[in-house]
Amino acid sequence: MTMRLSPWLFSGALLCALSPLTWGQIPQDRAELCGSADHSIPVPRGITAASWFAGADLTIKLRDGSLKTLELDGPDGIRQVCPLSQDRLLVFGSVPGDGGYIIWILSEVDGSIENVFGARNPRVSPDQHYLVYRRRYPTVVEVVYEEYLLYDLTRGAAANQSPGTTPQSRPAPGRLVFPITANRARLDDLKVTPDQYHRFAAESFFWSPDSKFVVFADRAGGNTSVVVIDVAGKELPAYVHGLNPSDICLGDALGPELTAGARLSKVEFGTTSEDLPSVWAHFSFDTLSAPRGTTCTKAPLLHSGNLKRAAVEFHKPIKE
Repeated sequence: MTMRLSPWLFSGALLCALSPLTWGQIPQDRAELCGSADHSIPVPRGITAASWFAGADLTIKLRDGSLKTLELDGPDGIRQVCPLSQDRLLVFGSVPGDGGYIIWILSEVDGSIENVFGARNPRVSPDQHYLVYRRRYPTVVEVVYEEYLLYDLTRGAAANQSPGTTPQSRPAPGRLVFPITANRARLDDLKVTPDQYHRFAAESFFWSPDSKFVVFADRAGGNTSVVVIDVAGKELPAYVHGLNPSDICLGDALGPELTAGARLSKVEFGTTSEDLPSVWAHFSFDTLSAPRGTTCTKAPLLHSGNLKRAAVEFHKPIKE
């Protein structure tokens, strides 16, 4: 069998061994990747997979009843396959370690690949209209700053293409929903200083049941914020609440370090008022050095009264 090195995985890394071909490796155990939070999604009929080191063969059944096998470079296995509208499939290939996913959108009509891109923490909305995700960096590259992107699954690759895409430069597809920059310019084209770096501060993205809002947490400049994106709004407005120690902790000595390790772990949605939902934000902690007598188990209730429109960040372009 010919050894294939995938650009998704390797950047000067040494390939030590080639795993044997294995069949049927589609766990189909991440229903949230398909937009379902309460029931499993079976593998669509006629689909099988064979995996090896840094690649997989995926065989799909086309609408005319014939079979087609696609060679998919990069994943160590196919993790989840989701049926989409318009006779398409959404395929998630897992990358070893903390490498995230490679995502393919395939046609069940002719087996063509509509789009392929990398993602971290992808999450599909319950109505399967949108896919929200973090831009994926190669495993060997330090993530300097985050870009949070929204892919419209009802539209094709061209409609989701980032402005400024060229044959030599293909930014991750979808619209930048946070941070907010002038004209939604990508951070790769801007001079971003260390105090403006954004870090993901959540265990996942959290969709409202009606698919109108997505919530996550972000850390920048030492401050942690809960972020609410209104995906039903024409301009995809973002709203933020800067987390205070008193939001999540009880005690007499509540220093700012209490929020530095906070990670958004669960979101509960309530009623919508003034076009914004009420949100109970639950946090866990990476590290916690709280004074004796301090407890941090509160879940703040966020709503239109304490969610503020996110400010536009201004950066100088790299090419002036």
